[in-house]
Amino acid sequence: MKDIVITDPQILLDLVNELILCTFTFKNIRTMGSRSEAERFHSSGRFKKQSLQKCDIIKKGLLTADQVISILIHLSIIAPVGINSEGEEEYFLPCVLVHAPVSVLASTVAPGYSPLLITFKCGYTPRGVFSCLISSILCSREGQWVLASDKIYRNQVMFHLTEYGHYVLLKNCIKYLQVTITVCHGSTISDVPFPKIQEFLSQHLLIVITKLRYSAHKVGHSFGFHCTLEDHATSDPHIAQCIISIQNPHIKCTIGPSPMTASLTLEQAIWFKVSSKGQDKTNYSNTLRTSFDITHLSMVLRFLTKEHYDATTWQQLGLALGIYQPTLNKIESDARGKTEDCLRVCLSSWLRQEDNVKESGIPNWYTLAKALDSIGQRSIADLAYVKH
Repeated sequence: MKDIVITDPQILLDLVNELILCTFTFKNIRTMGSRSEAERFHSSGRFKKQSLQKCDIIKKGLLTADQVISILIHLSIIAPVGINSEGEEEYFLPCVLVHAPVSVLASTVAPGYSPLLITFKCGYTPRGVFSCLISSILCSREGQWVLASDKIYRNQVMFHLTEYGHYVLLKNCIKYLQVTITVCHGSTISDVPFPKIQEFLSQHLLIVITKLRYSAHKVGHSFGFHCTLEDHATSDPHIAQCIISIQNPHIKCTIGPSPMTASLTLEQAIWFKVSSKGQDKTNYSNTLRTSFDITHLSMVLRFLTKEHYDATTWQQLGLALGIYQPTLNKIESDARGKTEDCLRVCLSSWLRQEDNVKESGIPNWYTLAKALDSIGQRSIADLAYVKH
C-alpha cells in the first residue's frame, strides 16, 4: 500500500454505505450476489472478499478488493473472522447488525462479581467506538477472543475466550459500556481472569480512540460500577466512578446531595488485582499506571524526540506536570536558555516528583499524555495514551 495515497476518505465511506444498504432488503442482492449470502450478511455481519467485486470503488478500478480489505482492517472497521464452510475467508462488519431485542438485552449476572461499566468523559459512548472496538479486538494478535456466533447484535456482542472457555458480553448502553461474564461449565467465578479482561479492553479502547482521532483528554474512558452506596441506591440508577490508586482504591459517587466514597467491595475489586480494603496483591494491573522514576528519563526523552515534540513549549509542559514557575525560571537560568537542556532538567524534576507533581499525578505515560494534551500537543498525547 506504500504506492497508494488516499486523499479523500469518502470513497471508503461510500463502500461501507453500499454494504450497509444491501442489508435493508434481501431483494437487493446486487452487492452480495445471492439471497443466502445477503441473509447471512444481514444476520451475522459476515461477508466474503468476492462480495466487494460489484461495489463501485472496485468496479471503477480505484482500488482492488485486497487493498480495500487491508485499509478497512487497519481502520478497525472490519475484522477477519476465519474460514467458512466453503473454505473462503470471511470478514465481519459490526455496523450492519440489528439492535438486540429487549428480551435479549436483559441478562442475569452470576454472583461473585459486579458488572464492569466503562464510561467516557464526554458522558456517552462516542460515535463509532463500540463497533470499532469489536473489530479491534477481533484483529488482535492474541486471537483468543472469538465471536459467539449466535449472540451478536449491533449494540451487544458476546465473545468466547478460547484460552479459558468463559464468555464476555459487551453491551453498548448509550451512556456507557457494560461488561458481564458467563462462566464456562465446570468452573467457578474465581477461575475467570478478570484483570486480564479489564486490561485487554482498556488497551483496545485506547487504540480505537486514537484511530478515530478523538482526544483522549475529552473522551477518555474510565471504569465504574452501578452505585449501591447508602442513600444513593434508591435514586435513579447511576454510576459510581472507580478510582484505582495504590494507597486507596475506592469508588466515588458525585450524584445526590453530597459526594460519597467507599472502599471497593470484593465483587468490584476482583477486576483490578487489589483487595477490597485496598491492600496490594503481587501484581498490579496496568490500570494502576506504574510510576516512572529518574531512571526513565532517557526513555521519555527518546519518545518526545521521536514524535517531534516542540521543545520550546517545555515551560508549559512543566507547569502541566506540576512543576512550579519559580523552579522553571531557575532551570532556564541555569541552562542559559538552551531549550533541550531545559526540557531535560524539567523532566528530571518531574520524575523526582518535585514541587506539586504528586498532586498533579504520579509520573507515568498517562500523566505525561494528559499534560501534553492540555498544552495542545494532541497527536503526541494520543500516542502516549496508547502506551499507558
